[in-house]
Amino acid sequence: SPFKSTVSSTGVSCPVVVNEVYYDHPGRDDGWEYVELFNAVTDSVDLAGWRVELLDGASGAPSCLWTGRAGSRIRPGETFCIAGRARDPSPDRLLEGSLENGPDAVRLVTPDGTADVVGYGPVALEGLFEGSPAVAVAAGASLARRPDGMDSGRNADDFVEARPTPGRRNFFDRDIEVSLAPVVEPPC
Repeated sequence: SPFKSTVSSTGVSCPVVVNEVYYDHPGRDDGWEYVELFNAVTDSVDLAGWRVELLDGASGAPSCLWTGRAGSRIRPGETFCIAGRARDPSPDRLLEGSLENGPDAVRLVTPDGTADVVGYGPVALEGLFEGSPAVAVAAGASLARRPDGMDSGRNADDFVEARPTPGRRNFFDRDIEVSLAPVVEPPC
């Protein structure tokens, strides 16, 4: 499998990663921002007690954006979008607070330790990115993992600027080709 489970500082293996971050909406960001998680394995994962945190790029100070409640689950191969009110999320997926435009980081924390960290922009503080931080994206674009769920341990390699796809796959395994040209039969 091209997916790797991330390993927290406590040695806990985790199949769920931050898959997409939308932090800079054109105009006011309030309510439009989101963090999308992806489950890259074949079992459902209970997200009760998990946290999504924003890490300030200058100080490293964390602020909690979401805490999983009982019954919050992510099915295999599925996304779980935690978004602001403008995106009309279900109450158990409401972003509490806001993301910053960077350089900053988003951290996914399980009850056993850190599962994933995504740094974006010119983050310099150690621990706020994996390998090297992902590039900052333009307003209206998201920072998307390509392919979905793939974690090489290097944010700069795993994330690209993309069209926002909250709660949906960022990219698909196959493209489809449609042709309206008539079928040409070869002569016998």
